[in-house]
Amino acid sequence: MPINSFDYQISTSLNHLCRKYEIFDRMIVMLSDNHLLKGGVLMLIIWYLWYQPGKDKRNAQSRVGIISAFLSSFISIFIVRILPKVMEFRARPILNPDNHFIEPYGINRNIFDNQTSMPSDHCSLFFALATGIFFISRRWGIVAIAYVLLFISFPRLYLGLHYATDILAGAGIGILFAVIANSKVFRSMVSEKIHQLSISHTAVFYMVFFFISYEIVEMFTSLRHIATFMLHPSTFQL
Repeated sequence: MPINSFDYQISTSLNHLCRKYEIFDRMIVMLSDNHLLKGGVLMLIIWYLWYQPGKDKRNAQSRVGIISAFLSSFISIFIVRILPKVMEFRARPILNPDNHFIEPYGINRNIFDNQTSMPSDHCSLFFALATGIFFISRRWGIVAIAYVLLFISFPRLYLGLHYATDILAGAGIGILFAVIANSKVFRSMVSEKIHQLSISHTAVFYMVFFFISYEIVEMFTSLRHIATFMLHPSTFQL
């Protein structure tokens, strides 16, 4: 996939900052790979909103919104995982020789060799979640969106893992499905029915709720490894 001037300018502008300050480079690398500082922070907000004090009706609406946020994140990450199979491969900025990319301190470029950069799966998942939070609480939603921009999206641009349009495409997918999942029709047909299960089958619901929260934090890595092994056991490797 060809690189447009918009992507090239942003990528090269940020790349001029690399290897200026070693501790900054290594901090950005740490942020890009740390599940706690990515999904973990957003999940803390989610669990706070689930148990926030308030009237029963308000709590019920918040919980339905959280269920919608979870569902939108599933759909978004599923779509983003399928798209590369039907789209032209796009090498990450750090791996494109035309960019003459200066590698930041602390990054291992070899682990990205076979992965396309378009669109960003991180942005699709976490923008879906942050947008879902915004539907529940504007204050917390703004915090979540700002966090995704600064601590999830920016590191991936800075390290040359994605171009700007990769970020925008992933964010657009996540936001789109978050809006759909928060429509009246979707909430009444799907999210509200799942919420009723949390009341009628509390123990089972919270077991699944915790499991889903954990998988979102680690971006479904465990499930993807299991699926990969089941499909291609002889070639499986980390």
